[in-house]
Amino acid sequence: MKVYINTGYKDLDDIFKSSFEAVNSLAECDAAIISYISNKDYIKSLISAGKKIILLAGDSDYSLIETAKEIGINDIYRNPIDPRKIIDALINNVKEGENMFKEEKTKLRNEFSVSEQNQPEVFEVSQEQEPEACKNPYEDEFEPILAEIKNILAKNKEIYERRISMQEEIIKQKEEEIIELQKTIEEYQEKEEKRKKVFMELQNLLQ
Repeated sequence: MKVYINTGYKDLDDIFKSSFEAVNSLAECDAAIISYISNKDYIKSLISAGKKIILLAGDSDYSLIETAKEIGINDIYRNPIDPRKIIDALINNVKEGENMFKEEKTKLRNEFSVSEQNQPEVFEVSQEQEPEACKNPYEDEFEPILAEIKNILAKNKEIYERRISMQEEIIKQKEEEIIELQKTIEEYQEKEEKRKKVFMELQNLLQ
C-alpha cells in the first residue's frame, strides 16, 4: 500500500514510513495520513476516488474536525495519537480489500459459467430456423428476415465474446492487485519483526 504521510512531526512520520511504502504526493497514494486540510475540494475528490484519508487532530482543532466530517473523512484520530491503531486500521483495510477482490473474482467466474451454459442455446435457435426456412415455399420472401436474424445473432456473439474478454482482463488485474496487497502485508510483517527485534535489543542495552 502506497501512503502519503505528512503529520507535521518527523518522529511520527518516521514510524508510519517504517510500516508502509511512503510516496511524495497525494496523487500517487492509496491512503494518506495528514494533520491539515489545505484544499477541501481536492481531498473530497480523493475520497470519491476510493483513497483512504486519515486525519490527525488536536483536542482543540474543532474547525478542522468539522471540515473533515463535512468533506467525508471518517477516520479522525485525536490526541493522544496511537500510531499502532492507525497502522492496524490500514492493514485491516488492505485485508478487507483483498477479501472483496476474491469475492468479486468468484462472482465473475460464476457469471462466466452461467454465460457458457446459456450461449449454446443461441446457436441452436439459428440452426433450427435454417432448415425450416428451406422447407418453406416462400423461401425467397423469408430470406431477408433470416439474414437479419443471423446478423443479430452474429452481433450478439461478438458482444458476448468482447464481454468475456473484458471480464477476463478484470480478473487478471484483480489477481495482480491481490498479489501486490499480499506483498504489502508481507513487507509490513517483515518490518514489524525488525522493529520488534531492534526494540528488544535497545531494552537489553538499557538494562
